[in-house]
Amino acid sequence: MPYQEGLGPVEIASLLDLPVATLKSRLHRTVNLLRERLTRKLAGHRVGRRT
Repeated sequence: MPYQEGLGPVEIASLLDLPVATLKSRLHRTVNLLRERLTRKLAGHRVGRRT
């Protein structure tokens, strides 16, 4: 949500009381997890399976 409001990593980390590096690490890990899940889900739809 903060990204949608135009806040950058420094401001978001400050709001969450986290180091900027920790925030970036968590965001990176979350984006990769979402990418993997979406890739699997879309791959399942391409072969006619629903997951």
